[in-house]
Amino acid sequence: MNPKHSRHVNGLCAIADQQARIDAAVRARADMGRDLVIIARCDELYPSEMGGGGTGSLEEAIRRGHAYLEAGADVLFFPPRPDAVPDLVKAFAGKAPVATMGFTIPGAGFNMM
Repeated sequence: MNPKHSRHVNGLCAIADQQARIDAAVRARADMGRDLVIIARCDELYPSEMGGGGTGSLEEAIRRGHAYLEAGADVLFFPPRPDAVPDLVKAFAGKAPVATMGFTIPGAGFNMM
């Protein structure tokens, strides 16, 4: 489904488009009447020079995360920067779990494996 999160194909989705996709998943979950965890992937921290479509901005990643939670996401997934994980966990503390790609963050008190 376009736009993909690649530097090669259109960059990232607009926030409103991603919110609409999350809302569709929320409505489908309600229609199914089943437990379903909606994980919103945010590639803002995955910059173009690494093959992603984001800018690498922590502030923008946090802004997008809040927008995705407003739309109904249950979990936020932020690849691929382990250095940003403690700040993301703080930004979303009490609001949603933060997931990433198999990083262990020394001194952060958690293991993201």
